[in-house]
Amino acid sequence: IVVLTLNRPHVFNGAFGMEMALAESMNVVAEESETRACVVTGRGRVYHVAEHRNNREFDPVKRRHASTRDYLVHYFNAFINFSKPVVAALNGSAYGGAATSTSHCDHVIAIEEAELSFPFKRWGVVAEGNSTVHLARLSGQARAARMLRGWIPQAVEAQGIGLIDRCTTEVSGSSNYLDAALALATKWATDGRTRTPRTIGDSSETSEDYRCTNGCEEDALGLSFIGKPYLASQVSFFGA
Repeated sequence: IVVLTLNRPHVFNGAFGMEMALAESMNVVAEESETRACVVTGRGRVYHVAEHRNNREFDPVKRRHASTRDYLVHYFNAFINFSKPVVAALNGSAYGGAATSTSHCDHVIAIEEAELSFPFKRWGVVAEGNSTVHLARLSGQARAARMLRGWIPQAVEAQGIGLIDRCTTEVSGSSNYLDAALALATKWATDGRTRTPRTIGDSSETSEDYRCTNGCEEDALGLSFIGKPYLASQVSFFGA
């Protein structure tokens, strides 16, 4: 079992380059024959926040259009292409693309205090990472639309609508969420379980379909980064 940990808690695990580092690590793990399953988790109060919301060095000009598309396609494709079971162990809330990435996992375990936020409208950008497909598939069209308009379900609510598979109660110093994720990943490794993303279900879609959808979403997202709604949201966020 390999555990990949987002470990920049002082910036809510949203330091520039963390998404790419996670993607590269997943690509390496996918090729390791001795690895049977993977757990992705974080340190601190937040699981992961989209990089551009917590980084003053983020430059939308440098990552607009093709560069934005390439960067985020690479990130989400690491989840789409991952060849082994992957469990997301949420130590805290996930925001934006971080929340979206959990929909690509085989199983999601979260602490009860966690939230899943898809604030693309508030940020002035379009939805990404297959969220236009996955949210509806997991929770239904009406709930998906509500989340994309700004509703932020807490972990117990998210479990009730299919976004999270299990919630854990934590006390000071505990890590029940991680213990549960490791136990499940170990069982899967022992049983020889193969990759089974939750969003596939009875769908006839393939990984190639997911990659195509993701590419289209990231194309649109690249344009969002130079639009007035996004730039206005950044000014408000940083208090400029």
